[in-house]
Amino acid sequence: MHARAYDQLLGAVNQMLDYDADIEIWIEPKPKEPTDQAYVPMIGHAIVLASYASSGLKRVKGLIQTARAQLAGLDPSEWSKWFEVWSG
Repeated sequence: MHARAYDQLLGAVNQMLDYDADIEIWIEPKPKEPTDQAYVPMIGHAIVLASYASSGLKRVKGLIQTARAQLAGLDPSEWSKWFEVWSG
Protein backbone atom coordinates (compact mmCIF):
# COMPACT_ATOMS: atom_id res chain seq x y z
CA MET A 1 0.00 0.00 0.00
CA HIS A 2 2.73 2.49 0.93
CA ALA A 3 4.83 1.54 -2.10
CA ARG A 4 1.95 2.48 -4.41
CA ALA A 5 1.50 5.84 -2.66
CA TYR A 6 5.22 6.64 -2.93
CA ASP A 7 5.17 5.66 -6.61
CA GLN A 8 2.24 8.01 -7.19
CA LEU A 9 3.95 10.82 -5.27
CA LEU A 10 7.19 10.34 -7.20
CA GLY A 11 5.24 10.18 -10.47
CA ALA A 12 3.54 13.49 -9.68
CA VAL A 13 6.87 15.13 -8.81
CA ASN A 14 8.42 13.90 -12.06
CA GLN A 15 5.42 15.09 -14.09
CA MET A 16 5.80 18.59 -12.63
CA LEU A 17 9.55 18.59 -13.28
CA ASP A 18 9.04 17.41 -16.86
CA TYR A 19 6.32 20.01 -17.46
CA ASP A 20 8.54 23.02 -16.69
CA ALA A 21 12.33 22.94 -16.89
CA ASP A 22 12.62 25.96 -14.59
CA ILE A 23 10.34 24.75 -11.79
CA GLU A 24 11.63 23.90 -8.32
CA ILE A 25 9.63 21.72 -5.95
CA TRP A 26 9.96 22.43 -2.24
CA ILE A 27 8.82 19.76 0.20
CA GLU A 28 7.89 20.92 3.70
CA PRO A 29 7.78 17.98 6.10
CA LYS A 30 5.45 18.11 9.09
CA PRO A 31 7.26 16.23 11.87
CA LYS A 32 5.02 14.46 14.35
CA GLU A 33 1.91 15.89 12.69
CA PRO A 34 -1.22 14.16 14.01
CA THR A 35 -2.34 12.56 10.77
CA ASP A 36 -3.22 9.02 9.76
CA GLN A 37 -0.66 8.91 6.95
CA ALA A 38 2.34 11.17 6.43
CA TYR A 39 4.46 10.09 3.48
CA VAL A 40 7.08 12.82 3.93
CA PRO A 41 7.07 13.43 7.70
CA MET A 42 10.76 14.33 8.17
CA ILE A 43 13.44 16.10 6.11
CA GLY A 44 15.18 12.76 5.57
CA HIS A 45 12.12 11.49 3.74
CA ALA A 46 12.21 14.60 1.53
CA ILE A 47 15.88 13.98 0.74
CA VAL A 48 15.17 10.38 -0.20
CA LEU A 49 12.28 11.49 -2.41
CA ALA A 50 14.56 14.07 -4.07
CA SER A 51 17.25 11.46 -4.69
CA TYR A 52 14.74 9.31 -6.57
CA ALA A 53 13.33 12.24 -8.55
CA SER A 54 15.15 11.24 -11.71
CA SER A 55 13.83 14.18 -13.71
CA GLY A 56 15.72 16.78 -11.71
CA LEU A 57 17.60 15.99 -8.51
CA LYS A 58 18.78 19.59 -8.06
CA ARG A 59 15.24 20.97 -8.43
CA VAL A 60 13.59 19.02 -5.58
CA LYS A 61 14.37 20.63 -2.23
CA GLY A 62 13.37 20.41 1.40
CA LEU A 63 12.12 23.23 3.59
CA ILE A 64 12.80 22.94 7.30
CA GLN A 65 10.24 24.83 9.35
CA THR A 66 12.23 25.38 12.54
CA ALA A 67 9.30 26.43 14.75
CA ARG A 68 7.37 23.26 13.91
CA ALA A 69 10.47 21.14 14.52
CA GLN A 70 11.01 22.72 17.92
CA LEU A 71 7.37 22.20 18.89
CA ALA A 72 7.78 18.54 17.94
CA GLY A 73 10.78 18.31 20.29
CA LEU A 74 13.32 18.05 17.46
CA ASP A 75 16.54 19.99 16.89
CA PRO A 76 16.35 21.72 13.48
CA SER A 77 20.09 22.51 13.54
CA GLU A 78 20.80 18.78 13.28
CA TRP A 79 18.54 18.56 10.23
CA SER A 80 20.26 21.44 8.44
CA LYS A 81 23.73 19.96 9.05
CA TRP A 82 22.62 16.64 7.61
CA PHE A 83 21.04 18.32 4.58
CA GLU A 84 24.18 20.40 3.88
CA VAL A 85 26.35 17.27 3.98
CA TRP A 86 23.99 15.43 1.63
CA SER A 87 23.55 18.26 -0.87
CA GLY A 88 27.31 18.81 -1.04
